[in-house]
Amino acid sequence: NGYAGRANTLNILGRYEEALKYYDKAIEIDPQLANADVNRGSAYSHLEQYEKAILDYEKGLELDPEIDDPPGFIDRLFSNEPNTDKGIRKHLEFLKQKVKDQSG
Repeated sequence: NGYAGRANTLNILGRYEEALKYYDKAIEIDPQLANADVNRGSAYSHLEQYEKAILDYEKGLELDPEIDDPPGFIDRLFSNEPNTDKGIRKHLEFLKQKVKDQSG
């Protein structure tokens, strides 16, 4: 939908806070839009809101298990991660470990 497209553009530009508003609207209109969930997760990850990112990645993967490596998404997904092994599942593991390390 148009909201997801606008959000993706803002996400690519690094305007993560603005992107979140459009992802929220896109998901409100189409709760089955897995790409919106994982892309919103990327925005949350860049804002260091890791728990929210984890929830979005998990929801996106639940809605579409094949979404692990969407084209054009990977470079910005991993730009804040030292391990560049590709895939949403790998990034999800990285974030879970980061949250665990921060909490204790």
